[in-house]
Amino acid sequence: MGSQRDCGRCTTYTASAMSTRNTLPKSRRISGVTAIPLLFEKGKSIAEHPIRALFTVQKSAQTGSLKVGFSVPKKRCKKAVLRNLTRRRMKEAFRTQQHRLLSQVKQTNSEVTLFFIYQGNHPSEFNDIQHKIFLVLERLQALLPNIIPDDQSPTTEKSA
Repeated sequence: MGSQRDCGRCTTYTASAMSTRNTLPKSRRISGVTAIPLLFEKGKSIAEHPIRALFTVQKSAQTGSLKVGFSVPKKRCKKAVLRNLTRRRMKEAFRTQQHRLLSQVKQTNSEVTLFFIYQGNHPSEFNDIQHKIFLVLERLQALLPNIIPDDQSPTTEKSA
């Protein structure tokens, strides 16, 4: 089957145990001049120190899509080598855990834009970052059904 690692609340599986490919293609990254400022203006926030996630959710006419971005501010982490290391760890942690969120987004035909910001002063170990991103994604999945506007049944509550 594949080996498994357990860090308390979340269980992650190595690539041999997954039937789907763990990829983060360029088409799934945030692009455009207006996308990131829009997240800071209208997005909601989820925080699990040292990770903070900003997100927006919109109903999509076509199949659901997920766009993601990562940032490690220079103010927090002065050396570029450490910023890049932390950003790579965040990308890897998200990449290996994105499948449940992606399937939920596709089922609901929603368009989710997600931006992770590292807020720690020193780089964390990969297992710590992976666990925090797992917690953020878990909270986001719990919030999604309440955020997505339901266009399919607008007058079901006025039957009384």
